[in-house]
Amino acid sequence: MAQASPNRTAVEEVTGWLRIYSDGTVERLTPPGGEPFTDIVPPYKEPRGGVTVHDVATDRGIDVRLYLREPAAGGSRRPVLVHFHGGGFCVSRSTTTSTLLSPPS
Repeated sequence: MAQASPNRTAVEEVTGWLRIYSDGTVERLTPPGGEPFTDIVPPYKEPRGGVTVHDVATDRGIDVRLYLREPAAGGSRRPVLVHFHGGGFCVSRSTTTSTLLSPPS
């Protein structure tokens, strides 16, 4: 993280989640009980609940997280769900939502 100015002051805050300073820096906070939204969950290739998780970086700078179910018997097609997060991940990021979307391990 870049060194913050010693004279910076908080100019805006989303209480318990986000603080914006006069020098332009942003601090992400974690309020009590907010851990499922901020804990980083690494990708995994060994299935958990029949699902693997893969992070892919595109050539356009878009981070993609893939949740893949184990192949169906007989090679049948699997459904696809595409989720576009509209919040800009200012509070969370693509790697934090796994705790909410993944099946229990």
